[in-house]
Amino acid sequence: TVDVGESAPDGHISSFDIEIESELERKISRHTVALNAPGLVLDSFSLSDSPDGNGNGCIEAWEHLVIEAGWTNSGSVDIVSPVVTLSCPEDGWCSPVKARMTLDDIPIGSSVVLPPGLEIFVRESTPPFSPIEVMLTFRAVNIPSRTETLSVAACGYELSDPVEDLSVCTHYQLTGYDGWTLTADDFVTPPASWRCGGKNGNVYPNMTESCLVTPPLCLGDNTALSFWHRMEAEASAAYPYWAKDAAVVEISTDGGATWQIITPLGDYPC
Repeated sequence: TVDVGESAPDGHISSFDIEIESELERKISRHTVALNAPGLVLDSFSLSDSPDGNGNGCIEAWEHLVIEAGWTNSGSVDIVSPVVTLSCPEDGWCSPVKARMTLDDIPIGSSVVLPPGLEIFVRESTPPFSPIEVMLTFRAVNIPSRTETLSVAACGYELSDPVEDLSVCTHYQLTGYDGWTLTADDFVTPPASWRCGGKNGNVYPNMTESCLVTPPLCLGDNTALSFWHRMEAEASAAYPYWAKDAAVVEISTDGGATWQIITPLGDYPC
């Protein structure tokens, strides 16, 4: 008999030798086989505050949130008797309310969406913008247990960034170099400001496009965004009062999947 490890991936090529020995001779024959196994892929994950929260789409303290997730069987064997459980870190900002759900078998190439049932409670003392971690564990008869740690942030209704070491904002590059850093060389209010440029105070490199991103905010009527902004950009030789580069403010209403430019009062200067 040949025992195949439970974590062997679908399509893996396994080699083994068959040895035949007699008084007169000894032969060894090598064989290879392609293994068939289920393949589990997490397609989607989100939290919903409907129907057991207040339904405003914001993750807030005192809310019950429903877990929404989907998986695909990318392997060549059905996934048999799958079970999904959820947990939260003991020192985290959430706790499980409904923590276990049994799913139907997932045929080869098919997808499954978690029906409403798994639920967490956001602790009453959760501050705005706090990370909320949820661990989803997927088990089945014929696949090893797999745990995904998923993180979202609690929403806030207002944001005042003092631009200190522990800023609530994040930053990254779309192309080229991520030029966002904290600097104490130029600011309106101490101790620092955000600066987008090159390292050690140098100018930003060519083909740079980087973003400074706030945590999720719950915006109501008459919401306003205000900030101090100064720009020193490369000027055009033909039009010395026109900059070759620019900065814009964008907003996303789908968790960062798409973005739309916000036009300020008085429009952009060029």
